[in-house]
Amino acid sequence: MSTEERQCSFYMPPCRSTSLNDNLKLLLSPNQSVRVAELELAFATKPLRELCESEAKAKDLLGAKIGAVLKHRLADLRAADSVEDVPVGRPRKLSNVYVLGSASGIQITFCPNHSEKLLPKSDAIDWSKVTRIKIMGIETT
Repeated sequence: MSTEERQCSFYMPPCRSTSLNDNLKLLLSPNQSVRVAELELAFATKPLRELCESEAKAKDLLGAKIGAVLKHRLADLRAADSVEDVPVGRPRKLSNVYVLGSASGIQITFCPNHSEKLLPKSDAIDWSKVTRIKIMGIETT
């Protein structure tokens, strides 16, 4: 080991592979896999996007408590594989929209944001297959 390597508190030997997938395979056991799917969020209006992307703006407009709840609910949505995987917020289906509520007084309404070719012709949307959503509104209750 060189002098520089001994001075570091953490040393990782250089990987022989240059591919990210190959590097991940080195870290995972044979039965593990990497999850990369997540919900993709879009916003109905620019002011709504600014509210959701700026923690300071959310806290100014909604208050510190509800601004923090909004931040957490959006993180929950982004981390989910599909709408039906969101573990909190009492999600409810209403026709072609979904409503994510909270005991803390915020309600997020969204709809699928896939091209019309991917959406069924009938009114029955398979929400387990929806991976792109558009936030239509945020209300305090």
